[in-house]
This record gives sequence, C-alpha cells and structure tokens, in this order.
Amino acid sequence: KLSRLRRADPRALHEQLSVQLRADVVKNVSAGEQIPTEEAISQAYSVSRVTVRRAIQTLVDQGLLIRRQGKGTFTAAP
Repeated sequence: KLSRLRRADPRALHEQLSVQLRADVVKNVSAGEQIPTEEAISQAYSVSRVTVRRAIQTLVDQGLLIRRQGKGTFTAAP
C-alpha cells in the first residue's frame, strides 16, 4: 500500500497525490515510459479516479507527464 495521503492534511488530496506521483513515478520511470493507469493509481492510493485525473493533469501542466489519446500517460523527456 503506497498511501501516504492524509485526509486531515490542509492540502487537497489531488495536490498531495501530484506531489507523491512526482516522487514515486516521475523519479522511478524512465523518460518516455508509460506510467500506471488511472485505475491502478486510484487503487494504489485509495482515492477516486477524479482525484487521480486532477493530480496527473497538474503534472501534465508542469511538463512532467504527457497524455496520449487512447495510449496512456507517459513521462516527458527531461
């Protein structure tokens, strides 16, 4: 169980999750590699897919991840 998200934390769950994903996924997955699915992340962290989607979108907006329609989400080249 990866869940280190705290519901009592003043930050929203999706904000906590984006920080956690940056640490867990972006550092451990090579550039251009696919990250786990929203469903897998949702189950791993015990949060809704909406929360996962918002967290991933934050990382996409920051240029760390790239979404490919129908293919999945991948780490961006550095």
